[in-house]
Formats: sequence, structure tokens, C-alpha cells
Amino acid sequence: MLLACSYGWLQYSGYERKAARVMLLGVAANIVLDAVLIPHYGIEGAAFATTVVFAGISASFCVMARKYLRIFPWTSAA
Repeated sequence: MLLACSYGWLQYSGYERKAARVMLLGVAANIVLDAVLIPHYGIEGAAFATTVVFAGISASFCVMARKYLRIFPWTSAA
């Protein structure tokens, strides 16, 4: 859910290709992390990989929203 606001703002403000690239990089990173972590840690490795990727994507969208839209999501500071 944290991704929804920033992704929507970027998508409908003309930055949909940049947002889509971030999502595709996130999918690729999740696949790589899953391949590395699942054999050693099982389901906990998969959960950790997904958490790390979602946090990275969310942080990327926050930075992109600040850079391109001049807003910082989840605060009243502009």
C-alpha cells in the first residue's frame, strides 16, 4: 500500500515510464534475491527479499516524487 500513492502520482503526471522502470528493476532484484536467499533460508529468505525490494521501490518513488513533482509523500512539507 505504501507504493500506491507515489506510483499513482508519478504515473498520471507523465512519468509512467520512469515509474515502470523502477518496478521492473524491483521485479528483477526480487528474482535475484529469491534465487540467492531461498536455498539457504527458505520462506524467511523469500519474505526478507520481498521486504527489501518493496522498501527500495518505495524509497525510489519518494525520491522521484520529490524530484519531479516537488512533493514529499506522507508529510505536509512541500
